[in-house]
Amino acid sequence: MFWNSAQAIILLFINVKIDSLRMIDVAMKARALHAASLVKLHGLSQTQIAEAVGASQPQVSRVLQGQGLRRSRVYEDVCLYVERFDHGVTEQAVRECGELISALKDTWDGTAGHARALATVIRSLRVLGPERVMGPEVQGVEQDR
Repeated sequence: MFWNSAQAIILLFINVKIDSLRMIDVAMKARALHAASLVKLHGLSQTQIAEAVGASQPQVSRVLQGQGLRRSRVYEDVCLYVERFDHGVTEQAVRECGELISALKDTWDGTAGHARALATVIRSLRVLGPERVMGPEVQGVEQDR
């Protein structure tokens, strides 16, 4: 009797896990296909996107076609780059940017004064533009591609 209950709980957990993974896959594919529609709408080329995010054109093509999707730097970079043409950088995009959040956690001491100082530094980088911020030393680094 105990074994059957344990088996039922394990099977239920496995089914919940599989369902949640399917939902993630569906959400990722929907985001990728939305990005593809924005590419057409704004007249962007896959080569232009690839150069901007430091990926290859075939990688960009796979993301925009929703093929072999997984959470990766290329997937996130392509989607974020294209989405900003539609509505700029959203608060949700900022919250979902793990690298940015991690950098803030590593540097911010939790005070309001330090928050203002960090915000000033970040805003000052805007004058560089995205092309200059991603210099060749960063673009050439292999990261989860």
